[in-house]
This record gives sequence, C-alpha cells and structure tokens, in this order.
Amino acid sequence: MKYFIKLFGSSDIPITPIQKFNNPKQPIHFASKGLPKVAINDVLICYGVGIKMLCAVFQIDTIPALSTIESVEFLGNDRGYISVSEFISRYPYFVMANNRAPEFGKKWKSRNLLLKNIVEIYEKKYEALDVKIWGQVCFGKSYFEIPRNFAEYLLAIILKEK
Repeated sequence: MKYFIKLFGSSDIPITPIQKFNNPKQPIHFASKGLPKVAINDVLICYGVGIKMLCAVFQIDTIPALSTIESVEFLGNDRGYISVSEFISRYPYFVMANNRAPEFGKKWKSRNLLLKNIVEIYEKKYEALDVKIWGQVCFGKSYFEIPRNFAEYLLAIILKEK
C-alpha cells in the first residue's frame, strides 16, 4: 500500500467551502498524461486546490481506467462549469475509491486543516521530510506519493474527532 496527496480541483475550478466529500464510494479523476501509477488499496489524502485544506481520504478500489461519462456525471456540479467532454479530456483517467473518512469529508472546512501549516509543524517536529511536499503542491502535480510516516501523521490528524 502506498500513500498519496491527491489534489482536488484546479486553479480555474477550485474546491469551495460548501462542497462535501462524504459519499461512501466515488470516482476520483486524474489529470495525467499517462496511466496513473496507483493501485488497489493505495490511500489518497485529498487536498482542496484554492482552499488549501485537506478535505477527504479515499482508498482505491479499482485499477485506473479511462474516464467515462458516468464517472464524470457522478460529480454533478462539483466538476465546475466545464462540459463532460472537456472534463474527460482534462482528466482522462479515474479510479473508484472508498471513503475512509466520510464524517471528516462532511465537515472538513470546519476542521481548517491547512496542509502548509501541517507540513511546517511536521518538519519542525521531525526535523526533516522525505520529500518536498509543499513544492509538489505548488508546481501543479495532480497527485504525488508521500512517505508512510507522514501519511500516518496526516491520517491521525484527520481521523481525530473534533
């Protein structure tokens, strides 16, 4: 099992405070030039572009496949203003994933888990981070692998009830 930060939204279709991520299962789309390098049981810790907060946790249930009309229509208004065909062109692959934290996905905004702040605290506490998390978020990757110890740190924060 691997752990990834998965960006939700984009600069022109940012995540908004009213969105909820509490469906038990949903398609997760990838803006990728090639087949995403993720596998069944990998964990996606989701970061809302624009709002800069952690917003959901999913565990992959299927191998990556080409995006379909149905996988895009599932998103409803969360796909923003772009058409289904434009969305598929932009996000050509998807996986189905189980929600590991539906309660968190319902109230993520009130938790105010800003990834940049969490990274800074983690770096101070453990003196180093195996990868430059913040740089990868800032340089527009759709998803990227993170070290297991950092993923477990994030999951402990996310799954802690408030």
